[in-house]
Amino acid sequence: MAVVWTVIVPDKAAQTSGVQELAIRWGHPASWALLAVVGVLVALDAPKRARDGIAITAAACYAAFLAGTLL
Repeated sequence: MAVVWTVIVPDKAAQTSGVQELAIRWGHPASWALLAVVGVLVALDAPKRARDGIAITAAACYAAFLAGTLL
């Protein structure tokens, strides 16, 4: 999904600039990539603190994407 969302970009990204464009362009693929990392960490039985930190970062990336898209 991260690869797909680096190619498919919402039209609104072209209409914005700065942080909003960055959030729209890269927020969604970053969240998917981070979720994939969380999956690998779970499979490797990594420490819960590491998994949780990356999962929270993924949620923050997705929240930035939503905020950039909706505002």
